[in-house]
Amino acid sequence: MKNFKKVISAVIALAMSISTFASASSFTDVADTHANAEAIDVLASLGIITGYEENGTFVFKPEGTITRAEAATMIVGALNMTEDAKASAGTSQFADVNTQASWAAGYINVGVAQGFISGMDATTFAPQDNVTYAQMCVMLTSIAGYGEYAKTNGGYPTGYTNMAASTGINKGVAVGNDVALTRGQVAQMIWNALQTPMLGVYEYSITGNSYTQLDGSTKVGEFKTLLSDKFDGYVVTGTISATATSDGLDADTAKVTITKADWWGDAGKKITAASDYDYNPVEVKLDGLNVNDALHQSGKAIITEDDFGDFHLVYFATTGKTDTKTFDAADYVLQEDLGATNKFTASNKKVRFGSRYYTLADNVAIYVNGVEQTAIALASDDTVAEVGDELTIAQTTLDNTLGNAVGTITLIDGDETTGYEKILVDIYNVGKVAAVEYENSETVVTIITKEAVATEYDEIVITDEAIEDGDTIMSVTKNGSEVELTALAKDDIIAYKADFKNNTDTTLKDPKEITILATNDTVSGKVTAKDTDEETYSIDGTAYEYVTGLGSLTVGETYTATLDPFGRIYSTEKDGSSTKMAIALTINSNDQLKLLLADGTTKTYEIASSVKISGFGTNTVSGVEDYLADSDNKAVARVVEYTVRTSSQEITKIALQDASDAETLTTAEEYNGRTNRLGGYEILSTTPVIDATEATAAPKQSSSYSSFNAESFKDGSTYKFAAWKSGTYTTLVVLTAVGDKFNDESRFAVVRKAANATETDDGDEVDSVIVLYNGEAEAELLFNKDLYEDSGLDVGDAFFFETDNDGFVSDVFIVYDHDADSKFKTLAAAIEAEGYDAEDYLAQDSEGWAYDLVNETNKDIQLVEGYVIPGADGVLTFAPIKDALTKVDTTVDLKLYDHDDDADTPKVLNDGVAIFSVASDCQSYLYDTKNTNVTKTYDRFKKAADASVLASTGLAKYEEDDVYSSESDMSGDANYAIAMIVDEAVVAVYAIK
Repeated sequence: MKNFKKVISAVIALAMSISTFASASSFTDVADTHANAEAIDVLASLGIITGYEENGTFVFKPEGTITRAEAATMIVGALNMTEDAKASAGTSQFADVNTQASWAAGYINVGVAQGFISGMDATTFAPQDNVTYAQMCVMLTSIAGYGEYAKTNGGYPTGYTNMAASTGINKGVAVGNDVALTRGQVAQMIWNALQTPMLGVYEYSITGNSYTQLDGSTKVGEFKTLLSDKFDGYVVTGTISATATSDGLDADTAKVTITKADWWGDAGKKITAASDYDYNPVEVKLDGLNVNDALHQSGKAIITEDDFGDFHLVYFATTGKTDTKTFDAADYVLQEDLGATNKFTASNKKVRFGSRYYTLADNVAIYVNGVEQTAIALASDDTVAEVGDELTIAQTTLDNTLGNAVGTITLIDGDETTGYEKILVDIYNVGKVAAVEYENSETVVTIITKEAVATEYDEIVITDEAIEDGDTIMSVTKNGSEVELTALAKDDIIAYKADFKNNTDTTLKDPKEITILATNDTVSGKVTAKDTDEETYSIDGTAYEYVTGLGSLTVGETYTATLDPFGRIYSTEKDGSSTKMAIALTINSNDQLKLLLADGTTKTYEIASSVKISGFGTNTVSGVEDYLADSDNKAVARVVEYTVRTSSQEITKIALQDASDAETLTTAEEYNGRTNRLGGYEILSTTPVIDATEATAAPKQSSSYSSFNAESFKDGSTYKFAAWKSGTYTTLVVLTAVGDKFNDESRFAVVRKAANATETDDGDEVDSVIVLYNGEAEAELLFNKDLYEDSGLDVGDAFFFETDNDGFVSDVFIVYDHDADSKFKTLAAAIEAEGYDAEDYLAQDSEGWAYDLVNETNKDIQLVEGYVIPGADGVLTFAPIKDALTKVDTTVDLKLYDHDDDADTPKVLNDGVAIFSVASDCQSYLYDTKNTNVTKTYDRFKKAADASVLASTGLAKYEEDDVYSSESDMSGDANYAIAMIVDEAVVAVYAIK
C-alpha cells in the first residue's frame, strides 16, 4: 500500500487549493493576508471599485494614493448610484473638474446633490489632490446619516473625525487628519461605513427630533445600514452546507446554513442559531465565487438579495470557529504501519497524521472530491470503489481511501461534539495526454490513464457553452501557471480532480467542477538506489516516488523519467547511451560486428575480448558468425541488445533477442494517431523504428533496411511489426510489412494538367497539380517537392495517393500510365512490372498482387480493367483482354477474388464477362480521343456526367478476336476503362473513348 511521502510543491499546492478568502473580483496584487483584503474583495464584488488591467490581469494597487475625484467616485458607488452618475455626466459647477477630471463630473455632481461632497470653494474642487483622512470622514459620516450631528458637535474636522471613531467608520485606519490615504485605506473606510448602523429618527418633535442608531434593537425595532438599504445585503455567519459537486446543484449555486446574524432581512430579526430561521439552508448564487473547498466549514458570509428574490453570496471566508484540520495527503499514516493497539477500531476511533492522532465521530462521513461516498471498500486494484448501500468504516477503508489520496485531507468537526464527523479527501486521476482537439465549440482531451482511482476516463470533454453559462467551473494549471484547456499538449502528464461519482461513462463531459494540473517535466540520470519500503527510486541521488504500474528500473542504468504534477515518476525511457538495440548484419574474421542502428545507419564495432554473448546457440563469437551466415534468418530474428564501452567503442555485451519475446503480429494492426498506439504499443517520437519490409531474408548489406520516423506513421493505416519493450516504452520496432495503402473509401485521381512549382503561406515548396478527383471537374493537389517528377506522373495518368499530416501528397501508385509513345501501359502492365503474370484476369492475380495494393483486411475492394462493352443501363460490362490488351477474347474464363473473407483463391466467371452495378456516387472520368474541337490536349480529359453513359453511348459492337494495334484503332469500336469496385459496385471509373 502506497503512502506518499513527498510534499507537494508550493506551486501545485496553491493550484489545488482555491482560497476561500477571495471573492470573484479579487485582484492579483491583494494577498489574502493584506490588512484591507476583505474590504477590497467585497467592494469589488458589489461593483463599487474597479482595478487596473496590467498584462492580462487586474490589480488594485492598494498601497497607492487616491485622488479626491477617485474617492468621490467610490463613495457614489457605495450609495449604489453609479447609473445616476452616468446620467448626470456633463458640465460640473467646478471649473477644474471640467478641465482635469471630466470623467468624474457625473459622480461629483451626484455627490454635491446628495450633500456629502463640497469643493474647496464655489468653483474649485481640486480633483487631482490626494484625499485626506479628514475629508473621507466628512463624506462617509454624511452618507451614513451622521453629517448634521457631526456638524453641530465640533464641525470640521473634529466633529466628523470623532463621529467616524465612535461609529467604527475609521476602524483599522488610524492616521492624522491631513494624511493622504492609500487606496486600500479608503476601501476599508467605505466597507466600515457600509456596515455601520445608520442614524435614524427615534422621536419626532417640533422642538427637535431625537436620533438613534438603527441597529435592530427592540427599542427601535429597525435595522438599517448602507449595505442593507442600498444593496439589500447582510453580514452573517454561516456554513457552506452544499455545493454543485456535493449535492448536484447548478454549478453557480450553493447552500448556506445561517447560524448567526445581527439582522437577517428576509426573516426581519436576529439569528443566533440555525433553528431561528425556518428556511435554512439558504440557496445562493455564486456569481463566479468558488466555495467548494469550504464545504462544511463555517465562516463570515455576505449575502445580497436581487430584485427577483434571488440571494447572492458576495463573500465567504472561513473564521476558524469550526474545528478544521487540513493535511497534506502524504501525512496520513497507514493503518498497516501502526501497532496493534493504535489501529482504528470501534473503541479506538483515532487516525494518525504525522506524529499526532485525531479522534473520529461515531457517524463519520467521507467525501471524495466533494461527493459523499455512500459506501467505500477495498477494490482489487487498491482504488476507491463504490459498493453496497451503507458506509462501514474499517482499517482497510481508511487506508484505501486516505492512503490513496493525492492532494489534501481535511477533518471537520462542526457540531463541537467529540470527534471529527466529516473527512474531505482529494483524489486525482493521473494520465498522459494523447491528443487535444478543439472542434464544434468543444475541447476534447484524449488521455491514457495509468493510475485509475475512482473512474477511469478516456476523454475529458468541455464545451464552450458549459463554461460560458457557468455550468462547469474549471481550473487548468500547467507547470505552475494558469492556462487555457487548449494549452495542454500531446505527451503532457495531467492529474485531474472531478466529480467522479456523477460521471460513470468513459467520457467525462462538462463536470460541475474540474481541476487539471499538467506538466511536461522530465529528469535524466542514473538510477542510484531503490527503496522498497518507501517505494522510491533515486536518480543521481534524489529520491522520487512513482505511480502504480511503472515497472522495474535497473539500478546502475541511465533513464529519462517523465514526472507527474506531484513530482512522481510517471514513466521512463532507458537512456540509449548505455544499452541499445539494433539489427545484426554481418561479422568478419576480425571479430568486427556490423549493426544496423535504429536511425537507419550502419556502424561496425570491435567485439571486446571479454564480451558477454548470449542467445546465438553457442555463446561465442563464432556462434554469432554461424548464426548470421544463415540467410534464412529474417530481420526480426536478428534483433540484438548490445552495450558499447564509451572509451574504446567496443561491444562489451551482446544478446540475441528471442523473437518469441517480441509481439510479432501476424496480421496488420491499424495505427491510432490520436493515442500514438500501434497494436498494444505507444509509439513516441523517440521510439526507434526500422523499416524491414524489403528484407524477406537477412541480407549481408543494409540496403534492404531504412529508418522509419515514428511521426511518419499514418493514422488509420495498417502495419505488421515486431516490438520489444523495456519497462513501459517500446525500445525497438521492426516493421515487417508497411500498412496497405488503400481502403474502400479510396478513389483514384487523373492528372488533367501537369505540375507547377509553388510555395505555401508557410514557405513550403510544393508542386500544384490539377486533377480530376472526388467527382470534381478540376481539383488541386499539392505534392511534396520533387515527388511529382520522381513518380513519373503525366497528363492522363490515373493514380492512388496518400497525404501527410499537412495534407500534401506524400506517396502515389500509378494504376494507368497514359504514355503517348506506349498506349497500353495499363494496370495489367503494372502487375507484370511487379513480377507477376497478368494472364487473363481483369485486375486480379493468383499471386496476391492486388491484395498488396489494397487493404487486405477489406476484401470487398478490387480494381478491374478491360474493354467496356454495351450492356444494360446502370451497369458496366467488361470484356476479357488478351495479348497485351490488344485482343478481345470472350472464350476465356475471367477470374476475380471472391468477396467472401474466407476465400483465398480467385473465383471463375463462366460467362466470359464481368458485370458490375454503378454506385450512385460513382466518380467518372473520360479521355475523349474523338474530340477534335479542343485546343489543348488536356481538355480531352474531363469529368463524365454518368458512368453508365460510358457503357451505352457511342460504342460499336466488337468482333470476336479483333486485334487493335493502336489507340486510335481501338477507340473506333470500344472503350477501354479501369474501375474501382467496392461491394460489387463501381465507385470510380476512368475510360478512354
